[in-house]
Amino acid sequence: MRNGSTRRGVRSLKAWLRVLTTSGIVLAIFLLLEIAGNRYNLRVDLSLGKDYSLSEQTKQIVKSIKNDITFNVFCQVGDRLELEELFKKFTYYSPHIKYSLIDFDRNPGKAKVYGVTSHGKTIVEFQGKKETMLYPTENRVVNIILKLTRSRAKVVLFSKGHGERDINGDYIDVCEALRDENYEVGDVLLMEERSLAKKCSVLVVAGPKKDFMNSEIPLLLEYLNSGGKIVVLLDPLVELPNLEEFVRDHHIVFERDIIVDTKNKMFLGDPLVPLIPYYARHPLTVKMKSVSVFSTARSLSLIDKKDNRIYVSPIARTGDDSWGKTNIAEIKGPTSSFKYKKDVDRRGPLVVAAIARKNLTGKEKDEGELVCFGDSDFIEGRFLSMLGNKDLFLNTISWLSRNVELISTRSSGFEYPYHYMSDVQGKWLFWIVVVILPVVFLAMGVIAVMCRRRHA
Repeated sequence: MRNGSTRRGVRSLKAWLRVLTTSGIVLAIFLLLEIAGNRYNLRVDLSLGKDYSLSEQTKQIVKSIKNDITFNVFCQVGDRLELEELFKKFTYYSPHIKYSLIDFDRNPGKAKVYGVTSHGKTIVEFQGKKETMLYPTENRVVNIILKLTRSRAKVVLFSKGHGERDINGDYIDVCEALRDENYEVGDVLLMEERSLAKKCSVLVVAGPKKDFMNSEIPLLLEYLNSGGKIVVLLDPLVELPNLEEFVRDHHIVFERDIIVDTKNKMFLGDPLVPLIPYYARHPLTVKMKSVSVFSTARSLSLIDKKDNRIYVSPIARTGDDSWGKTNIAEIKGPTSSFKYKKDVDRRGPLVVAAIARKNLTGKEKDEGELVCFGDSDFIEGRFLSMLGNKDLFLNTISWLSRNVELISTRSSGFEYPYHYMSDVQGKWLFWIVVVILPVVFLAMGVIAVMCRRRHA
């Protein structure tokens, strides 16, 4: 009896020891997770549009901050949680971001000291400098960081007087995007200028319809030779001999064609609106994650010329199945034909964007750069927000103005993927949903019926 009782006591003791040991291990694991959670903050955003994450560009800018910058936000009680979440995202990437959420209604005295008269107004302080900002958003916070941490804003000027795109009209969105990245944007009438060297960081010639005057070309040449940066965007069906000759002298040729691509295009889309799926290895495209969309574009040719002063390279090109239609009349007619004609049309892949670097002195500060695009529509209106269009243009400006920390992918809200489905993807979707899946389910049903009959 005693032996049985002793054995049961030993078994009971062992069971309790196992329970205590297991509980101790579980408790230790929870303690370690709690310590790790307090020390290391890990965020995973599973939303389709990455609504709860900062863009890659914002992360780069925030990580580059070297000194503390403080945001004093005067808010309403109802806005506190939203603002707390926003600034937590910023502080996750930089310890130099400091913020204080102040109840505007409960602290009227403090608001008066700061000169704040309305909800949402924010006072930003950085190394003795103060700036006022409206209700904080990611773009506004980034813009104010750039404004305070940079010595001066870079200037981007768009030429006018030749039927170019209007910065207050069809280019208003792209100009607003430039201002969000702390660029000063304006336009310039070249015939009234004697020099551009001290007037702008980048000159953009966007979609002119009339040719440049003989007196304006030397101004462009002098600006480029002195280290200036020029972006030229020319549409097809436009002939500008003077401007095209200026570009040709820098080993880039605007071909007289229009690009057709029946494969790399939007699903059920126009073959004259090709997707641009390939980028060259260049600092301005290295972080591009999405293809671009060009609307009625012309191709470029690069002149292979031995010239130690000028180096030319492609930036973006079309797919192998594209071609440049040289007989524009065939496309314009009532029975428009997109068919490729051997020895007449230019076979793809075709360059649609290229860069020429020119250095006459050997000094880096004197290196002029000329970037050419075979389309000016891709940053106009609705096309700007499509896929990689915005990043491609803004990264080009960032590279030319030497704001390399801005070269990245920018935030964009989630949009329905079918809107940007390529023709190949659309055909695959049709075959999978309409043909393959019904056949698979039908076959499964037939097999199930046959198996039942056999067993019966």
